[in-house]
Formats: sequence, C-alpha cells, structure tokens
Amino acid sequence: MTDASLAYDAGTDSFTLKAGSEQLVFGPGDFKVLSSKGTRHEKIDGDKITQLDLDWGAQTDFTTTPGYVVLAQLISRQRDVATSIDRYRAIDFAFGLPSAASAVPRSGNAAYDLTFSGTRSSNASANLLDVAGHGTALVNFGTGRLEIAAKTFTFNFFGGGVISTESDGEVKAVGAIVAGENRFTGRFIAQAGASDSYAGDMTGSFFGPAAEDIGGALYGASGALYYSLAFAGYGLPETAVGDTLANLKGMTRFRTVRTTLSLPGSGFLNPPPLAETIRYNADTGTYTFPAGGNAGLFLTVGPANRAADKDAGDLRAHTGTEVVAGTKIDYSVGLFDGNTDGIELTYASFMRVFTHRDSGGDGLEYIGFGSFTPPDQLPRSGSATYAGRLFGDVNDGSKIVASLNGRSDLTANFGTGVLAASLFPNRVGLDGVSTALGRYDFAGSIDAFTAAFNGAWNSGTGSLIGRFYGNAAQEYAAVFNINDPAAGNMTGIAIGKQTVP
Repeated sequence: MTDASLAYDAGTDSFTLKAGSEQLVFGPGDFKVLSSKGTRHEKIDGDKITQLDLDWGAQTDFTTTPGYVVLAQLISRQRDVATSIDRYRAIDFAFGLPSAASAVPRSGNAAYDLTFSGTRSSNASANLLDVAGHGTALVNFGTGRLEIAAKTFTFNFFGGGVISTESDGEVKAVGAIVAGENRFTGRFIAQAGASDSYAGDMTGSFFGPAAEDIGGALYGASGALYYSLAFAGYGLPETAVGDTLANLKGMTRFRTVRTTLSLPGSGFLNPPPLAETIRYNADTGTYTFPAGGNAGLFLTVGPANRAADKDAGDLRAHTGTEVVAGTKIDYSVGLFDGNTDGIELTYASFMRVFTHRDSGGDGLEYIGFGSFTPPDQLPRSGSATYAGRLFGDVNDGSKIVASLNGRSDLTANFGTGVLAASLFPNRVGLDGVSTALGRYDFAGSIDAFTAAFNGAWNSGTGSLIGRFYGNAAQEYAAVFNINDPAAGNMTGIAIGKQTVP
C-alpha cells in the first residue's frame, strides 16, 4: 500500500499528488472532464494514460454529501506493445480538511453515511475491476471503537461487463481511534462475488472542524489478488425527542422508504430504494420529490395545489398537471393526515402518488418518510411491539382494480435483530364492497447499520421493507408488495407506533 497525499494550488488551479517517491501535477493544461458528481484530470503519454478522479459526491437537492472530505482515485494504464497486455496501477484514497485531535469527541456515539470507491483484481477476470458501494460507520467515542459495514458492486470501466455472480459484495471492518489523535486504524474483511475474498488494513481520519465527516482507505490481499477501497462520509444528524413532524423548521431532507409500480409494466420494482427522496419546506408547507417511473418529473405539493374535495379517508389530496418532454402528466398525491383509527403518528408519515401520462400508462407509488431513527440511536437490546394500519392498492398487471385498508402488527427484537410482521388487508372494490383477505405473515431482520428492516412473506412471493422513525424507534413505515394468486397483486404501505407495555 502506497501512502498518498493531494494538495491543491488555487493560484495555478492545479493538484499535486504525491505517491511514495513519485509526484504528479495535474493542471489546466491536462485534459479535464467535468460531471455532476466529480472531476477527471487525464494525462496521455504515448501508450500510458494516467487519470486522477475526484469524486465530489452526488450533489443534488435531494442528497446530503460530505462537506470536508472527498474520494479520489489515481489510475494509470499502459499497454505492453509486444504482448498487447495492459498493465494497471491504482491508488484509492480520501482527502480533505482534517479535524484537529481536540475536535474529536471523547464521549457519545455517532453514525456516518459512507460512500465507497476503489479497485480490485479477481480470479474471475484478468482486467482491473472497479468497486463502488454504500455503507455506514458506527463510532463509540467513549470506547474509541469503530465499526463499518457496506454493500459493494463491481464493474469494469476499461473493458466488458462483469457477470452478476461476481458483482455483488460486502465489507466489514473494525477499528479503534488512536488515543489523542484524529485518526483510527483497524482491520477489514471483504467478499466480492462468488470467487473472491480479501482481508487487510483500515486507516482513516475525521474531517471538519467538529469531526462532522469521516474518510479513509482499506487495502488488503488474497494470494496474488489485491483489494483497494476508499471511503468518505458525513455524520447523520441526531433525532431529538422533540423532532416531531409538527415541530420541524426550515428545510428537511426526509429519509424515505419507497415502492414504485408502472401500469401496464413489468410489475413491482423490488426492493424499493431506501434514500433521501423528499425535501420538505416547513416555512411554505411544501413537499418536493421526483415522481418515480416518470423521468424528469419533479412534483411540489402544498397549499397551492390542495384539492380538499378529492380527499379520500385519511389522505389529503393534492392534484395538478405537468408537461415533461412534450408529455402531459396528471398527478394526484394523497398525504396522510397523521391519524387513523385512533393511531396517531408524530414522527412518521407517508404519501400515495398516482400519475397518468396522456401517452399511455399509469404510475403508482407509496413513500414513507419522517424523522428517521439513525443507526446510533437504534435500540440494541429489548423488544418492542407496534400496532398500525395499512393502505394500498390491488392491480391486475395493467390497471388498479381495488384499494386496500386494514391492520398491521410488527414485533422487533432489537437484541437479536429478528423482526416479525403481520398484515390483515381488506380489499375494497370499485363498487365499495369490502372483503377481508386474511392474514399475511412476514419474517425478517433489522440491519443495525442502516436502522432499516426487511421481511419476506412466509407463504409466497412478497416483501416488506421499512424504516424506524423517532429518536428511539417509536414508529415505523414499511412498503409491501405481495403477489397472491388468489387475491391479486398488492402494493402499499404499513405504518404504526409502539404499544405501551
């Protein structure tokens, strides 16, 4: 593993990279490619191509990125003319504005949302393979212990694709903060695809005036193979007892759980993404979000498009029309009013989004959102039961044929990470007749690093994916998809709150 450092000279607009005894300068005279996510500087010298990639993060109105640390990668490729074999060199690292040692907390816990980027070699390919991923770091500042878990995927930038069985992977690391310093060290293990496993060292530091960000690198080997992965991330904000939806101020990016369905289409997009999807402006009372299944469509709902005459039960209606690339799209958004059948939620909520394109086709989404429970605040022991309700729709593959309502129950064992849920849906036909569909049981698990959970229907094809909300997981929202040959295709959302022991 080569030590690397990167310096920027604003006067000459150039970056100087020092890697071991080597020094490379990338300036205005070099080829430069800009994108929404980063910058690539490239030098070409005969058969040798050297590129420096700076990953500024996916900076959009809907995503949070680190403010004090950036991912970087140096890759050089040179072809041996005699053998036509490409030889690669790669260095993956993070750089930024490091924290002073005194700025690193000495007590408390924190969770950092991490992005990964790097390279590896593989038994399954002779090419240099690129690795990317997403994960979480959990830090106990009192003990100095740091844990990282991440999911990764592999692709081949310079060559052909990577077969699916060799793409998906995971990383786990454990380390400790060096006493009196802003850095940490540790060890990691990684699995990449079906063929390759690695182990090696982890090094990293805290960045920002108050250790707001974190960054570092993993480097290891497995026989003749190597694994190099850099990571950078930002601290997830704490959720306080008083951070109810009614008390929010200014702008908030909600962490969401979401399922999207296109009709007619190929069916469910499953699993739904766990992401930052909604921007909420408390000053104007508006929600802005991308409407899934409709490329380029961003909706803002609030007082200006409120349609009280179209309210349906516990959903407050907002309607309108947008035109995207010449296509007229009518939309109807139902926002949960916060209370249903005596169950009142204060941290979590949801919306139902329906779109119709005049060129043909409908879109249906359920999006759960709110003041989510960050991983460092998720309980680590004990169990909790939740009482809730469900909302949804039934489709026949081409159109919606009925709506759903009913009860939802959930039990979470935070000590073991085991989760169980039961849904009791009622089908309400277009004629208004309600029919109980029975009980659907799910078994699943809680991910301590994401504070999310997932489950599978015990009796067929079905999924449940959700988040906890509140400062101590007092509430939840989870989207479900069930393919029941007898009852039809069901998609919707379950919400609930902890029951008092």
